[in-house]
Amino acid sequence: LDRTGDGILTQEDVVGHLRRAGSLAGGGDYLSAEEIWQQMMMRQERQGRDSQAGIDRAEWRSIMQQWYRRNAESSTNLVVVNVSTPAQYFHALRRQAHSPFKKPLVVMAPKYLLHHAKATSAFEDLGPGTFFRRVIVDYNPLVPGEACLGDNTRHLAKTRRGQPLIEPPEKVRRLILCSGQIYYGLSNARQARKIKDIVILRLEQIAPFPHDLITQ
Repeated sequence: LDRTGDGILTQEDVVGHLRRAGSLAGGGDYLSAEEIWQQMMMRQERQGRDSQAGIDRAEWRSIMQQWYRRNAESSTNLVVVNVSTPAQYFHALRRQAHSPFKKPLVVMAPKYLLHHAKATSAFEDLGPGTFFRRVIVDYNPLVPGEACLGDNTRHLAKTRRGQPLIEPPEKVRRLILCSGQIYYGLSNARQARKIKDIVILRLEQIAPFPHDLITQ
Protein backbone atom coordinates (compact mmCIF):
# COMPACT_ATOMS: atom_id res chain seq x y z
CA LEU A 1 0.00 0.00 0.00
CA ASP A 2 2.76 2.44 0.94
CA ARG A 3 4.00 3.43 -2.49
CA THR A 4 6.15 6.35 -1.33
CA GLY A 5 7.84 4.44 1.50
CA ASP A 6 7.29 7.17 4.09
CA GLY A 7 4.83 5.13 6.17
CA ILE A 8 1.85 7.37 5.36
CA LEU A 9 -1.13 6.06 3.39
CA THR A 10 -3.02 8.53 1.24
CA GLN A 11 -6.63 8.43 0.11
CA GLU A 12 -5.56 7.07 -3.28
CA ASP A 13 -3.65 4.21 -1.63
CA VAL A 14 -6.47 3.21 0.71
CA VAL A 15 -9.38 3.59 -1.70
CA GLY A 16 -7.54 1.64 -4.39
CA HIS A 17 -6.85 -1.24 -2.01
CA LEU A 18 -10.44 -1.33 -0.73
CA ARG A 19 -11.82 -1.41 -4.25
CA ARG A 20 -9.64 -4.39 -5.07
CA ALA A 21 -10.65 -6.13 -1.82
CA GLY A 22 -14.36 -5.41 -2.27
CA SER A 23 -16.81 -3.44 -0.14
CA LEU A 24 -16.98 -4.06 3.58
CA ALA A 25 -20.04 -4.40 5.77
CA GLY A 26 -21.06 -1.78 8.27
CA GLY A 27 -24.17 -0.45 9.96
CA GLY A 28 -26.62 -2.77 8.23
CA ASP A 29 -25.42 -2.47 4.61
CA TYR A 30 -22.22 -2.35 2.57
CA LEU A 31 -19.98 0.68 2.40
CA SER A 32 -18.06 1.86 -0.62
CA ALA A 33 -14.32 2.48 -0.47
CA GLU A 34 -14.91 6.24 -0.39
CA GLU A 35 -17.35 5.93 2.53
CA ILE A 36 -14.85 3.86 4.50
CA TRP A 37 -12.17 6.49 3.87
CA GLN A 38 -14.51 9.22 5.11
CA GLN A 39 -15.13 7.28 8.31
CA MET A 40 -11.38 6.92 8.79
CA MET A 41 -10.96 10.67 8.44
CA MET A 42 -13.76 11.35 10.92
CA ARG A 43 -12.00 9.10 13.39
CA GLN A 44 -8.77 11.04 12.83
CA GLU A 45 -10.53 14.35 13.50
CA ARG A 46 -12.13 13.03 16.70
CA GLN A 47 -8.64 12.17 17.92
CA GLY A 48 -7.45 15.70 17.15
CA ARG A 49 -5.22 14.65 14.25
CA ASP A 50 -4.89 16.24 10.81
CA SER A 51 -7.18 14.33 8.48
CA GLN A 52 -5.50 15.81 5.40
CA ALA A 53 -2.17 14.15 6.17
CA GLY A 54 -3.44 10.62 5.58
CA ILE A 55 -3.04 7.73 8.02
CA ASP A 56 -0.02 5.77 9.20
CA ARG A 57 0.41 2.00 9.08
CA ALA A 58 -0.52 1.44 12.74
CA GLU A 59 -3.77 3.33 12.31
CA TRP A 60 -4.54 1.44 9.11
CA ARG A 61 -3.93 -1.89 10.83
CA SER A 62 -6.21 -1.00 13.74
CA ILE A 63 -9.01 0.20 11.50
CA MET A 64 -8.90 -2.75 9.13
CA GLN A 65 -8.87 -5.28 11.96
CA GLN A 66 -12.18 -3.83 13.08
CA TRP A 67 -13.58 -3.79 9.55
CA TYR A 68 -12.59 -7.37 8.79
CA ARG A 69 -14.12 -8.55 12.05
CA ARG A 70 -17.32 -6.79 11.05
CA ASN A 71 -17.11 -8.41 7.63
CA ALA A 72 -16.64 -11.91 9.02
CA GLU A 73 -19.98 -13.05 7.60
CA SER A 74 -18.50 -13.23 4.11
CA SER A 75 -15.79 -15.73 5.12
CA THR A 76 -17.62 -17.87 7.69
CA ASN A 77 -19.05 -21.34 7.02
CA LEU A 78 -22.46 -20.59 8.48
CA VAL A 79 -24.37 -17.98 10.46
CA VAL A 80 -26.04 -18.81 13.79
CA VAL A 81 -28.58 -16.45 15.34
CA ASN A 82 -30.65 -16.69 18.52
CA VAL A 83 -33.12 -13.86 18.12
CA SER A 84 -35.22 -12.50 20.97
CA THR A 85 -37.74 -10.30 19.14
CA PRO A 86 -40.12 -10.67 16.17
CA ALA A 87 -38.38 -7.78 14.41
CA GLN A 88 -35.02 -9.49 14.74
CA TYR A 89 -36.47 -12.69 13.29
CA PHE A 90 -37.80 -10.72 10.32
CA HIS A 91 -34.53 -8.88 9.76
CA ALA A 92 -32.47 -12.08 10.05
CA LEU A 93 -34.48 -13.70 7.25
CA ARG A 94 -34.48 -10.50 5.23
CA ARG A 95 -30.71 -10.17 5.54
CA GLN A 96 -30.29 -13.80 4.50
CA ALA A 97 -32.44 -13.31 1.39
CA HIS A 98 -30.64 -10.15 0.26
CA SER A 99 -27.09 -11.06 1.29
CA PRO A 100 -24.56 -10.87 -1.58
CA PHE A 101 -22.97 -14.07 -0.28
CA LYS A 102 -24.99 -17.17 0.52
CA LYS A 103 -24.18 -19.01 3.74
CA PRO A 104 -26.30 -21.51 5.70
CA LEU A 105 -28.40 -19.78 8.37
CA VAL A 106 -29.24 -21.49 11.67
CA VAL A 107 -32.09 -19.81 13.56
CA MET A 108 -32.69 -20.80 17.18
CA ALA A 109 -36.24 -19.65 17.93
CA PRO A 110 -37.89 -21.45 20.89
CA LYS A 111 -41.68 -21.75 21.00
CA TYR A 112 -41.63 -20.03 24.38
CA LEU A 113 -41.21 -16.67 22.69
CA LEU A 114 -44.30 -17.19 20.52
CA HIS A 115 -46.62 -16.54 23.45
CA HIS A 116 -44.47 -14.47 25.79
CA ALA A 117 -46.18 -11.16 26.59
CA LYS A 118 -43.02 -9.06 26.31
CA ALA A 119 -41.65 -10.74 23.18
CA THR A 120 -43.21 -8.21 20.83
CA SER A 121 -41.88 -5.53 18.49
CA ALA A 122 -43.14 -2.10 17.54
CA PHE A 123 -43.91 -1.35 13.89
CA GLU A 124 -41.09 1.18 13.88
CA ASP A 125 -38.63 -1.69 14.39
CA LEU A 126 -39.71 -3.08 11.02
CA GLY A 127 -39.73 0.16 9.05
CA PRO A 128 -37.22 1.98 6.86
CA GLY A 129 -33.74 2.35 8.28
CA THR A 130 -33.99 -0.73 10.49
CA PHE A 131 -31.83 -3.82 10.15
CA PHE A 132 -30.68 -6.94 11.98
CA ARG A 133 -28.75 -6.08 15.13
CA ARG A 134 -26.10 -8.56 16.15
CA VAL A 135 -26.11 -7.17 19.69
CA ILE A 136 -28.87 -5.45 21.66
CA VAL A 137 -28.12 -3.45 24.81
CA ASP A 138 -30.66 -2.32 27.40
CA TYR A 139 -32.24 0.95 26.37
CA ASN A 140 -31.23 3.83 28.62
CA PRO A 141 -32.64 7.31 27.91
CA LEU A 142 -29.51 8.77 29.51
CA VAL A 143 -27.20 7.03 27.02
CA PRO A 144 -28.28 7.44 23.38
CA GLY A 145 -26.70 4.76 21.24
CA GLU A 146 -27.22 2.62 18.16
CA ALA A 147 -27.13 -0.79 19.88
CA CYS A 148 -29.95 0.02 22.30
CA LEU A 149 -32.41 1.05 19.57
CA GLY A 150 -33.31 -2.59 18.95
CA ASP A 151 -34.46 -3.08 22.55
CA ASN A 152 -38.12 -4.08 22.21
CA THR A 153 -38.69 -3.38 25.93
CA ARG A 154 -37.47 0.23 25.72
CA HIS A 155 -40.99 1.48 26.50
CA LEU A 156 -40.49 -0.07 29.95
CA ALA A 157 -37.18 1.71 30.57
CA LYS A 158 -38.78 4.50 32.61
CA THR A 159 -40.92 4.63 35.71
CA ARG A 160 -44.34 6.27 35.72
CA ARG A 161 -42.63 9.42 36.94
CA GLY A 162 -40.26 9.39 33.98
CA GLN A 163 -37.19 8.23 35.90
CA PRO A 164 -34.87 5.76 34.09
CA LEU A 165 -34.78 2.24 35.49
CA ILE A 166 -31.06 1.83 34.72
CA GLU A 167 -28.24 3.86 36.21
CA PRO A 168 -25.82 5.90 34.04
CA PRO A 169 -22.80 3.94 32.71
CA GLU A 170 -20.44 5.19 35.43
CA LYS A 171 -22.70 3.63 38.09
CA VAL A 172 -23.23 0.27 36.38
CA ARG A 173 -21.86 -2.54 38.54
CA ARG A 174 -22.26 -5.54 36.28
CA LEU A 175 -22.86 -6.45 32.63
CA ILE A 176 -24.66 -9.71 31.88
CA LEU A 177 -24.28 -11.35 28.46
CA CYS A 178 -27.10 -13.64 27.43
CA SER A 179 -28.94 -14.82 24.34
CA GLY A 180 -32.48 -15.64 23.34
CA GLN A 181 -35.37 -16.21 25.71
CA ILE A 182 -33.26 -16.07 28.88
CA TYR A 183 -33.20 -12.29 28.51
CA TYR A 184 -36.84 -11.99 29.56
CA GLY A 185 -36.31 -14.04 32.72
CA LEU A 186 -33.33 -11.89 33.69
CA SER A 187 -35.20 -8.70 32.89
CA ASN A 188 -38.21 -9.72 34.99
CA ALA A 189 -35.99 -10.70 37.93
CA ARG A 190 -34.11 -7.41 37.74
CA GLN A 191 -37.34 -5.44 37.66
CA ALA A 192 -38.88 -7.40 40.55
CA ARG A 193 -35.83 -6.75 42.74
CA LYS A 194 -35.62 -3.11 41.62
CA ILE A 195 -32.00 -3.49 40.53
CA LYS A 196 -30.71 -0.51 38.57
CA ASP A 197 -26.96 -1.09 38.32
CA ILE A 198 -26.99 -4.21 36.13
CA VAL A 199 -27.14 -3.99 32.33
CA ILE A 200 -28.17 -6.92 30.15
CA LEU A 201 -26.63 -7.38 26.71
CA ARG A 202 -28.28 -9.73 24.24
CA LEU A 203 -26.18 -11.67 21.75
CA GLU A 204 -28.51 -11.97 18.80
CA GLN A 205 -25.82 -13.43 16.54
CA ILE A 206 -23.73 -16.26 17.94
CA ALA A 207 -21.59 -16.95 14.90
CA PRO A 208 -19.68 -15.19 13.56
CA PHE A 209 -19.18 -13.79 17.05
CA PRO A 210 -19.60 -9.97 17.12
CA HIS A 211 -16.14 -9.19 18.52
CA ASP A 212 -16.20 -5.63 17.22
CA LEU A 213 -19.37 -4.73 19.11
CA ILE A 214 -18.54 -6.58 22.33
CA THR A 215 -15.18 -4.84 22.67
CA GLN A 216 -16.61 -1.33 22.23
